[in-house]
Amino acid sequence: MAFNSGDMDQAMSQYDKLIKSRQSLPIVISDLQEVVDRYPEKASLWHQLGDAYLRDNQISKAMDAYSKAEELI
Repeated sequence: MAFNSGDMDQAMSQYDKLIKSRQSLPIVISDLQEVVDRYPEKASLWHQLGDAYLRDNQISKAMDAYSKAEELI
């Protein structure tokens, strides 16, 4: 999990690239789910999870994640 390196901005950038290219989406989603469990107050993480779900055609889950991000803003 890239977030274990301690540099959250770098990790988010790496995941963003994977999400946009649709690479390793199941792994990315799993990692992001773990991270939002650890940092549930970070809207940016929920938004990124929503992006991953959307790219993986999991529309309902994407909307739930985006809604959670919106609540935190």
